[in-house]
Amino acid sequence: GGHVPAVFAILSHSTLPPSMERHGILSELSAAPKQNVVHRAIVYSNNEDSARRMEPSIRKHAIDKLCLISQVEFNRSHPMVLWASGRASVMHKPGLHHHGKAAKMLGRPASGRGTNLYSVDLRSNEATVVFNPSHAQRMADGLHSISAILPDQRREHRVFVQSISA
Repeated sequence: GGHVPAVFAILSHSTLPPSMERHGILSELSAAPKQNVVHRAIVYSNNEDSARRMEPSIRKHAIDKLCLISQVEFNRSHPMVLWASGRASVMHKPGLHHHGKAAKMLGRPASGRGTNLYSVDLRSNEATVVFNPSHAQRMADGLHSISAILPDQRREHRVFVQSISA
């Protein structure tokens, strides 16, 4: 009988090997390591009696809208859509939104290093913010982070998240 392939989403945070840094070899990675890459891997079960061996299929997806992806979970709505905890490449600056002027007057930071919940579509490499835990608490962007993601097993468009102070 046929076997269903296993599908994985693997995060990749690239950095220079220590030997390259020691020898002063510079590259685009040394200034800003890529922390927004997801590798989607499909691994096939190979039977020993099978005449044809299938190699894993691995595709690299750089999500340009995000500068950091810290965790991913599959979304039940489509095999190429993920829930992800991440940080936008461009943070919101204080302005006329609900925390801008108040944050300046109260001496609060304008933004932090926290993460939001995103829906990442690997078909287009697009990310859409779904939930911002900082804004939910009426705080400056990035002061809270998503620390855990759990997709609902019964409802495909529902996800549970846990957040912490960043």
